[in-house]
Amino acid sequence: MLTSLVVLLVTTAAFTAFDSYSYRTALVHHYSTTGAILATHSAPALSALDRAEAEGLLAAIQPDRNLVRAALYDQAGELFVRYPKSEHVGAFPLKPGPAGWRFQGGRLAGFVPVEQGPTTAGTLFLEAEVRPLHARLRLFTGIALIVLAGSILLALGLSQVLQRGITRPILALAETAELVSRRHDFSLRAPRFGSDELGSLTDAFNQMLARIQQTEAEIRDSRARFSGIIDSAMDAIVSVDAAQRITLFNGAAESMFGCSAAEAIGQPLDRFMPLRFQQKHRKDVEEFGRSATTSRAMANLLPLSALRANGTEFPIEASISQTQIRGEKIY
Repeated sequence: MLTSLVVLLVTTAAFTAFDSYSYRTALVHHYSTTGAILATHSAPALSALDRAEAEGLLAAIQPDRNLVRAALYDQAGELFVRYPKSEHVGAFPLKPGPAGWRFQGGRLAGFVPVEQGPTTAGTLFLEAEVRPLHARLRLFTGIALIVLAGSILLALGLSQVLQRGITRPILALAETAELVSRRHDFSLRAPRFGSDELGSLTDAFNQMLARIQQTEAEIRDSRARFSGIIDSAMDAIVSVDAAQRITLFNGAAESMFGCSAAEAIGQPLDRFMPLRFQQKHRKDVEEFGRSATTSRAMANLLPLSALRANGTEFPIEASISQTQIRGEKIY
């Protein structure tokens, strides 16, 4: 919007400057023509030094309200007659200046040679106000201000409409993303407000949520199947991490060791092993983890014994396997 306003201001200023230049040029042309005609008619009276005739000729400019002063200078450059006669002599140039026109003090003044045949009988002086120019400039300024104010109001109205069309979908997307993050609910969907690029973005966002929701459901199903298999297994299944702390303890293990999964998870595996086997078992697990073997029976650890939660020792048969999940060793 700021760019449009700047362009409008520059354009208005350029048109105003051009109109001012054109009007000043037209004004100079108009009074040059008037001066030439008046100088031609004044030549005989000025040559004959006929003051009454000369004054009558100058009085002919009275209908032109913008011509405020006129004067005829004789051949010697002395003031011969002036218009209006009521104007003080000091208001007129003491001597005629060079031929031509110039703007000064908000007025246009010019000197026109009065020629009688091959000789110069004197000089004509004309001075006109440029009130029409000032009026045109004020009119242009007023029009420019009105157009500028109207443009600002129109631009503000359009920007509000356009911003609503742009910010509403973006805010809806942000709000939906925040809700999904806070609730972990991938069933939420962002509302679609149109068929433009923001509408396509909303569709892509909703499709991403749908894929995540589907993947999450598949993971839940897989976990449920895995948990069902583990929990229904007849054998005790215990999983530990690289530090040999328990991460999984199925129902059969709860029955075998007399300890709940909630109590066992996070505890070191040594808790369920007799003290005489703990160091050797740790060493064997570490060596197995460095090997390329994925599973094997633990028959080499004879005799195999374990401890229940109440401290009772009992014989067991065991096997060990290993895998890696996201770079972390799991046994």
